[in-house]
Amino acid sequence: MKLSNWIVHLGLVVVLFREDSGVAAVARSEWLQTQSFTVASPGLVKASLPAETLGALRPDGVDLRVVDRDGGEVGWFLERPLRTTPDSPVQRPKSFRPTIQGTSMTLLLETGIRFPVVGLDFEAGTGSFLKSVRIDASEDGQTWELLADGVPLYQKYQGETQLHISLAPHAWGWLRVGVDNSRTDPVAFTGVRLQVDPSGGRATVERRALSILSREELSGESRLTLDLGSGNLDVGGLRIFADDGIFTRGTSLRLRALERDRWVERVISRGLIHRSGVADGRAQQVSVGLEIGESIPGREAILVIQNGDNPPLSIRSIEAELLPVQLVFWARQPGRYELLVGNPVCPAPRYDLQALAEQIRNVPTVSGEFGVLTANLAYRAPAVMPDPYVLGAAVDASQWRFRKSLPITRNGAQVVELDLAVAAGSNRDFSDVRLISDGRQRPFIREASAGSRNTPVDAIPMADAKHPSVSRWKIRLPYARVPVRSLTLETASRLFEREVVVYEKINDPRGENPRRVLGQARWHQEPGGVMHPITIALSSQPETEEFYIEIQNGDNAAIALGAVSYSYSTTRLHFLAPTSPATWLYYGNTRASVPEYDLNLVAGRLLAARAETVQPGEVESLGQSRVTGWMVSGGMEWAFWVGLTVVVAVLLLVLRRLVPASPGVG
Repeated sequence: MKLSNWIVHLGLVVVLFREDSGVAAVARSEWLQTQSFTVASPGLVKASLPAETLGALRPDGVDLRVVDRDGGEVGWFLERPLRTTPDSPVQRPKSFRPTIQGTSMTLLLETGIRFPVVGLDFEAGTGSFLKSVRIDASEDGQTWELLADGVPLYQKYQGETQLHISLAPHAWGWLRVGVDNSRTDPVAFTGVRLQVDPSGGRATVERRALSILSREELSGESRLTLDLGSGNLDVGGLRIFADDGIFTRGTSLRLRALERDRWVERVISRGLIHRSGVADGRAQQVSVGLEIGESIPGREAILVIQNGDNPPLSIRSIEAELLPVQLVFWARQPGRYELLVGNPVCPAPRYDLQALAEQIRNVPTVSGEFGVLTANLAYRAPAVMPDPYVLGAAVDASQWRFRKSLPITRNGAQVVELDLAVAAGSNRDFSDVRLISDGRQRPFIREASAGSRNTPVDAIPMADAKHPSVSRWKIRLPYARVPVRSLTLETASRLFEREVVVYEKINDPRGENPRRVLGQARWHQEPGGVMHPITIALSSQPETEEFYIEIQNGDNAAIALGAVSYSYSTTRLHFLAPTSPATWLYYGNTRASVPEYDLNLVAGRLLAARAETVQPGEVESLGQSRVTGWMVSGGMEWAFWVGLTVVVAVLLLVLRRLVPASPGVG
């Protein structure tokens, strides 16, 4: 050990012994869970926290406590490169030698540095390109280890540029970058800069298979909701395994966040996933990667893949590359220590060790072994404890027309999707939706535009003898006022170009049926081309249960319309609720305004918890009068004519009394 390290080590011992000398015992009964940790020898301990331990902590980790065998509190801090390490310094390699052989280019780098390399920044000309690269590394220039393959490098490609590649930290002597030129012209790479970490060693990156909770195929994009398995993880990147051949897709990873009392999607990473390599006539079955480099507080994330006019990718699996989160503390003696985890009300601790984080990075450390995270049998809830299921203000439920039961099977976080019946019977902005238990409102967070649902529907031909050159079909929805976002049409016909109009007929008091255009588009198929369905975005949502598709054929043969489907935006409610008392979903009140709740207390728990999906029950009518879909589609006309008949009858009666009788003729 160098003299400077010995000096730092000695100073650390003095400070830490002084810090530990007067620490009071921790009240173990205030923590929800406990975990043992065994240290073989005294000294500075550094160990990677298990994922389940991280997930049990608050997002900032301030509710962790380390206790020695005498019950004394031990100072600690978490070493998280993604949260605490500043941008790594950049150095030039000792040598940089590009060579071209056939359809491949090799960039050979002798690093000439003893620090771990954590990333590469490539320098190229000003042109636009997309390349697939392979990176091998060696400590002696003889024995090579594959670090990454199929990694995309691109510049000004589809408006995006990515010339940086992150690496797991390690002090490599040599790096070899292979660039695939089999599909495009070579690119003149003029140099590479090395990002280095002067204080770290080789990080052990854990690869974890992720569960795909849901997958939605929307118009031009795929949305996959991923379960990370735990919260508070430091995610370096995603590896996506697909069975498709050559492809390029714009991709982004998004997290839900609370903004103005509703969930929004915050993009934390954006880039391209790309595969171009072909071996033995077959596409290389290797993963493609998306760099993340973020700490994710919740356990769910949304992966969005832009497909354009291409079919969705056949994704087999997705892995997350997790960077270690190191627990660092000073062990005065070997033996068993205890971690206390999970306290929703404790303040953040203040230790001298935190201030010494930078100075002790190079001090030799000892490791330890974690036990199983278990419930703390001594836990006692504090006298003042926030109620996670707190109810809001009382509400007069008689003002609502409809309700549905929400059968909750487990206490905790819940999510319910508002189905078509609720969407059709509510205000357009869902301002009248309420969750009610025992006559009081249950707070919720509304996730608007939470994807969409594609629903097949029958297209009924409507022959018109007066207009034989027009093809027309009627679409009937299950309810009026369904929030239809788009309509997708398929056909087996080839070589045509037609104008498609989608419209509905609105009955008005004058007895007319004016046409209200909902959307229109130009549909064409080219000879020999791939037949694609057309998706028509609707500029207005239908007010009635029926709307029409109309195509002007002119003197051409009519198009054979195939499958038809419509998509509508989905909305979800996230809330905390116990199994009892019962929770009800109320809707159908035109005079209700958007509710306002204090949601900051529950947002963190909703993000971190795995929510149970609640399937709402059948619609119950509460008998209140309301202008609903049947009035718009047909009942309104009936009510108008009844009212008009009554008014005319009253006017005739009044006129009869005002006008004198005519004299008889003598």
